[in-house]
Amino acid sequence: MHFHPDKLVFGVAPGILKDCAQQLWSNTGKADFCEEDFFKALGAPAPEGQSVLRELIQADFVAHSRARPGRYDYTRLFGQLACAKISNGIPRLEANELLVKIMGAVDQVNAQPDRYEHRVKKLAVFGSWLGETPVLGDIDIAFELSEIPHLCAVREDEDPLICRHRTSASYSRAARALRIRQPNKVSLHHLNDVIRLGTFYQFLFWDNKRSVADGLELIRNHRR
Repeated sequence: MHFHPDKLVFGVAPGILKDCAQQLWSNTGKADFCEEDFFKALGAPAPEGQSVLRELIQADFVAHSRARPGRYDYTRLFGQLACAKISNGIPRLEANELLVKIMGAVDQVNAQPDRYEHRVKKLAVFGSWLGETPVLGDIDIAFELSEIPHLCAVREDEDPLICRHRTSASYSRAARALRIRQPNKVSLHHLNDVIRLGTFYQFLFWDNKRSVADGLELIRNHRR
């Protein structure tokens, strides 16, 4: 999901609306929310907040709770709103070129186990790239990494806490490689989070099932 920074969304600046969605969506202690929760997260008085909430309901971002009258349920679109990209966008041709570089990064990580201590197990693309729009907000990438057991295990005379820090750092290093130094154009998400949101995605790479070459072929054959 992509928003232009200069265009209002449901009458609200996109950054404010995204921040509101993130606050509510990350509140894992609640399965739903009330109007007061929404007004507080939006940072708006009740009259303005009610107007925005009505538009979100009409657009299917929020639904009236059937189990708890007077409260509201999150929808799949609301989860996507929390992850939305706010930018001027990138042309599809450039997006394809960036995807090719990302596939190259998969090869790089998997070919250098001693440096990354992880393998890219799965890589998928979702969001606007799968559609036909000529300008994308960014490239939404879902990934899954797996540890290389003998490299991530506790080494001789190594403190377990140091091992955890080392393994965490190597995980972050592998994930950063997939961003190809383009944090404003490549948006990384854990694959499990994308699945949890019910978002449609397309695998580019799946260890032992789809190769990097398969992913490159899919990119070449996609609409330009």
